[in-house]
Amino acid sequence: MEDVSLEFGLKINRSKTKVMIVDRMNNNLPEVSKIANCEVVQSYVYLGALVSNNGGCIDEIKRRMAISRSAMDKRDNDSIERLVVQGRIEGTRSRGRSPMRWADQIKAAVAVPLYECARKAAAREEWRRIVKRATTLK
Repeated sequence: MEDVSLEFGLKINRSKTKVMIVDRMNNNLPEVSKIANCEVVQSYVYLGALVSNNGGCIDEIKRRMAISRSAMDKRDNDSIERLVVQGRIEGTRSRGRSPMRWADQIKAAVAVPLYECARKAAAREEWRRIVKRATTLK
């Protein structure tokens, strides 16, 4: 590879060059993994897609789902569900005795600080258990 690249006037930068052996059986042979002192990797991102050495796409699907979830979290406050979860409801209270705040009710039901609720809501199974426990107590 190095000889052919030198014919075209290209020089291989060994510190940036990575080698990946695609093998569905994951039998990365030790003698093959020492190719020209280059780093051997299990996966890498190429043109925006995760390429792994086992030829599967499960890791790519999980990666894209995580990217979309983080993009939804970064969106503007245009969803009422997000406003409620983050406690950013606008408006004023009526006169008289102060009712229990929404955030206080959430803290009492979940038994964790409000900022932890957003993290727990990301873990769907755990959040479902918390909601089920809070709603069955009443």
